[in-house]
Amino acid sequence: MMKIDFFDKKYNPTTTTEPLFYIADEQLEQPAYVKNVKCDYSVAEVRNRERKSVIFTAIDKNVDIAPSQGRRCDGMITFDSAIFFIELKDQKEGWKTAAFEQLKNTIHIFSENHNVLDFGKKRAYACNIRHPRFQKFAHEDIAKFRKENYGFIPFSEATITI
Repeated sequence: MMKIDFFDKKYNPTTTTEPLFYIADEQLEQPAYVKNVKCDYSVAEVRNRERKSVIFTAIDKNVDIAPSQGRRCDGMITFDSAIFFIELKDQKEGWKTAAFEQLKNTIHIFSENHNVLDFGKKRAYACNIRHPRFQKFAHEDIAKFRKENYGFIPFSEATITI
């Protein structure tokens, strides 16, 4: 299988130092994107108080991942030595399991192509516009996710803090 470079400039990553920005997804055929103002399609709010140089790269409908490799998450944020994978949803129910399966699958595809040990801070966010507040996880579920997914910590909330 051909190597996938998630950091290739052909995927048009967006770099921002804005203290507050949004990740929007119209749930159509175009990939997720960054907005500096909230809009109807904003699913995740990103708080960047220290104004770090943050890079958002859309993954779904953008990065060359074969359909046979399964569903992938909507995007990733990288900064310093951190990487956050993000899945964006707009569903009332039955969304969390699917979101985390997409995150897990993307993490595994990424790890086949890049060294995850290069990143000290690793998170996986399931964001839902209809359920923006933090959803609790049992400690054992967090530990299991981390163990099975290269140390990524799962979050279920629509606010991402850099």
